[in-house]
Amino acid sequence: MQVSTRFDYDPFYPVIHCDLIRNKLSTEIAKIEKEVYRLRGFIGAFDESMQEKAALTTDVMGAYLEVFKMPGEEKEIPEIREQIDAKIEEIRERCLENHRGTLAAREVVIIEGRNVEINAHTKPALEEAFLQRLEEKISQLKEEFPIDETTDLEQMCCQIEEKFRRHTEIFEKLFERKQALTGQGYEFQEALEPKLAALKAAKQELKKGLKVSNVFIACQLGVVDYLEQEVSKQWLWERKSFVNKISEVGFSLLHYAAYHDRPKVVQFLIQKGADVTARDKEGYLPLHWAAAQGSVKVVKLLLTRHPASIDAKGMFDRTPLHRAVFNGKNGAVNLLIKEGANLNAQTSEENHLQTPLHFAVLQGNMGMVATLTQYPHLDIRIADSQGRTPVHYAIENGVLSVLLLLLTHSSWQKVALHKDAVFLESLLKVVPKRNEEEIRAQLLLHFPQK
Repeated sequence: MQVSTRFDYDPFYPVIHCDLIRNKLSTEIAKIEKEVYRLRGFIGAFDESMQEKAALTTDVMGAYLEVFKMPGEEKEIPEIREQIDAKIEEIRERCLENHRGTLAAREVVIIEGRNVEINAHTKPALEEAFLQRLEEKISQLKEEFPIDETTDLEQMCCQIEEKFRRHTEIFEKLFERKQALTGQGYEFQEALEPKLAALKAAKQELKKGLKVSNVFIACQLGVVDYLEQEVSKQWLWERKSFVNKISEVGFSLLHYAAYHDRPKVVQFLIQKGADVTARDKEGYLPLHWAAAQGSVKVVKLLLTRHPASIDAKGMFDRTPLHRAVFNGKNGAVNLLIKEGANLNAQTSEENHLQTPLHFAVLQGNMGMVATLTQYPHLDIRIADSQGRTPVHYAIENGVLSVLLLLLTHSSWQKVALHKDAVFLESLLKVVPKRNEEEIRAQLLLHFPQK
């Protein structure tokens, strides 16, 4: 396999495409990994249907039947209702415990087609969303079979037995299908693992084989020795300008090192006088690119050198925090906020005056929303250029778990009926794309009382 010697400077990113073969390998690897995630998503969907729909229905119907068929004297209606409610409470607790066990056993869940990492921030919201779905399903079943003094218990028992039988069949079919899918998933993954390992090994070998022929490539690959050698060739008074060289497409050496997470290179360049405030053609500093890539060590180095750049504005007034949030880099997000980044910074009007939270909610990135909402000084009420807050976005997208994170944040508690009537009225007018009943219920449940 030949390594191309042609270097292609990307005009939009501080990336030098050193060879086309390596790029093709990356594309192949991404396709395989995407296919594996797709199968996992199908299995997860079947699991959800089994547990939250078919299994829950059979459990609740079974509770009714167990009470109806208890031996002994004929019971009064209030006693029957009380016994059914007690058994349903046991079902509720068991379902919640099973769900917690599932969350504990998994690293990610798939929500609305996105991978959501399970951690201390996302787990409570996932649990709350599950509990809400559980309550609604139980309420629906109880409403379908209400018990009062006029109820014909014998007739209801027949109806419940039919529903129990039907959903038991559904559960069994779903279980068989899930087992088959799980088997296919393991076989598929086992079949692909050798190919995936070979592709990754080939990519690594190509990377080793790349020849460092200029300082920009050295920064991308993290070859400090080459940089030291090239700097030492310069006259002392020329070294500072040398480490501030700009590539033909407008990126500095620091931009390349920051983007590719090369902390040793960044440290070397800073020591030799590289300008950490150098901007590329779109106005981005190396800090913007380090944040976008989630390069935590590089972000620390750059901020230590120039703390004032923490809220620097690049294209469309995007700050490093905007870039980190947009790219889903939780580690960089937490670091920037703890170092004093403006959590509520807005982009330019041309970019709709959006905050980092707008970005996260618009993407439906629950993990990122959970990261941002752990900070009390976040303001979920800030509106974009069209007067829409992140709460508007969450309602429209119909992602319940994201909405719950916003409605339980301290800044929502500051919303008042008398002061924010127009804002609240506008929320009620938003039509959710999905989960409309659940979204409406949660909005009204958390609606300000005064």
